[in-house]
Amino acid sequence: LSGALPAIDGSALTGVGKVLQVVTATDSTQLVLATSTYTDVGLSANITLRDTSSKVLVMWGTQCQNPAGASGGWGTRLVRGATNIYTSANQYESYLAADQRMSKEHKNLASPATTASLTYKIQVGCYLNRSLTFNQGGNQSQIILMEIGA
Repeated sequence: LSGALPAIDGSALTGVGKVLQVVTATDSTQLVLATSTYTDVGLSANITLRDTSSKVLVMWGTQCQNPAGASGGWGTRLVRGATNIYTSANQYESYLAADQRMSKEHKNLASPATTASLTYKIQVGCYLNRSLTFNQGGNQSQIILMEIGA
């Protein structure tokens, strides 16, 4: 192979998603929770889409410690405004033995069909109302919002 290769330019590609913007937020506030009711954990982010046809790829991680006592677990919910977008299969998808710590990652692709400002937030609920500690010791949880355009 010899000679110069032509420059590659993706501007003519169609039907391929492009990342138009990325928004991130972190939360390190320790929260002790003992309820199966899904509760805000302080992890949220806002995004204003550039186009109504854009999609939002939401990725988030939560972490938890079971300080002592009986085994337990937690479930996760993604909420946009007041609308539930995603709920994990159950509230023990992440199962913890006594004094164990674990993190769980999730992702969701949403099609909100708007250019209004959107707030995505994370909620958690504890299996059988067991007491669990989120962001124990100041560890961080994170949410990432990516606008994907056509």
